[in-house]
Amino acid sequence: MSEFESRFDPATSADSSAAATDSADASQLRTLSILYYVLAGLNAFMLLSFVGVFAIIVALAPAGPATSETSSGDSTMASGIAFGLILASFVFSLACAGLQFMTARRLRERRSPRFCQIVAGLSCLSVPLGTLLGVFTFIVLARPSVQAQFAARD
Repeated sequence: MSEFESRFDPATSADSSAAATDSADASQLRTLSILYYVLAGLNAFMLLSFVGVFAIIVALAPAGPATSETSSGDSTMASGIAFGLILASFVFSLACAGLQFMTARRLRERRSPRFCQIVAGLSCLSVPLGTLLGVFTFIVLARPSVQAQFAARD
């Protein structure tokens, strides 16, 4: 078979098209995996920064009320609510960073597509980088060729 005939042979072009699709899918999954590592690292860095700022605020805050006229019950309750919200956001961010790290590994290993989709949805809450990453993760994982790669591993 000549080079001209092999270029236009449907069987040959289908094989090369499938190989190109697999190569593009592998490249995009690798890119998503790297970006999830980056996002997890950014979240971890922000958590460390947050802990540092919180430690400075606690160190500089006065130990007691500034005047004896202010009601200590209201300020104690307000500071308790603020501390609870700060703690909840810290725990949520820590959990998201851990889940994003796990998603990066699972995308690289082509395992647990449902888990990756759930974390992609959670990542959408982290505007704007997490939203972009989550949407592109949904787009890539929705392709039949990518689903077939994950099904082969599970």
